Amino acid sequence: ICMVTHDPRYADHAKREIHLFDGKLADPAA
Repeated sequence: ICMVTHDPRYADHAKREIHLFDGKLADPAA
């Protein structure tokens, strides 16, 4: 399942987070 959210309460349920900025990966750990 892929979920996109701006709400940190929902993001807390994820095992992994990938951060994007201007459509590109902004998190080098991803």
